[in-house]
Amino acid sequence: MSPVLRLGTRNSKLALIQAHTVKDSLSLFFPNLAIEIVPIVTIGDRRTDVPLDQIGGKGVFIKELEHALIDSRIDIAVHCLKDVTVACPKELTYAGFIKADYIPDVLVSEGVCSLNDSLVIGTSSKRRQALLTHYYPHLTFKLIRGNVLTRLQKLKQHEYDAIVLSEASIRRLAISDFEITPFSIDSFVPAPGQGVLALQVRQSDSIAHEYVDAVNDSTQAVLSRFEYRIMEKLGFDCDLPLGLHCATDSNGFSVHVFSSRSDLTVPVFRRFNCSVLDEAFADHIVEETKGGLS
Repeated sequence: MSPVLRLGTRNSKLALIQAHTVKDSLSLFFPNLAIEIVPIVTIGDRRTDVPLDQIGGKGVFIKELEHALIDSRIDIAVHCLKDVTVACPKELTYAGFIKADYIPDVLVSEGVCSLNDSLVIGTSSKRRQALLTHYYPHLTFKLIRGNVLTRLQKLKQHEYDAIVLSEASIRRLAISDFEITPFSIDSFVPAPGQGVLALQVRQSDSIAHEYVDAVNDSTQAVLSRFEYRIMEKLGFDCDLPLGLHCATDSNGFSVHVFSSRSDLTVPVFRRFNCSVLDEAFADHIVEETKGGLS
């Protein structure tokens, strides 16, 4: 490993803020450790003119970071977990998870607006479009791409009446000059891993593993790994609508699932509770979800 620990990140303002959060956490445990943040522009950031499923799905936000890890140009990749696909190169592993303080989706507008009105909503997410179509079938949707600040600028330019973002992104960027209305997690199920940061390292890099272990949230790791196990079993990626949120509760664990067909029809909502997140429970969730879509 380099004498300096190198954190790789996307080059957006939000991604850099998140990388600095990880850097600050590492510095608390390793105050003498030299840490460098290495911004990397991904194809997902360069190609903002077309839907994600036309340029390779959500993996387009992480591939360049993974290549930099494999080539030892960085030591830890800092990802938004909801950008991560279920496939991980064999040389790499997700070794740490940073818990989200804010999980819901939020409706963002310049002033107070009502979803009961005929609005044009900006989103690139099939999950968000499917959920909004279920509750408000009269809405019109228009593709929006780009980082959070770019999307907010498009909103200011009146290209949309409102847009949908994650509350975590709004909070981390300290956005306050818009009307922000959170959706309920129970009815508007978030994307898997929404708000969570995932730390990816080389399998063989024992030193990077030691650093990541220090800042890893062990409970969040259990929840996130279970969510992605369900995704793997479902065979879902960003080409199909999927909301999935696993949390602890007084009786153990709860799992909220939303799905629909690719044409946004047949919305399926499920809630599950259990005391242990095991393989049998994952299989039960998958069976129930697929059964609802058939």
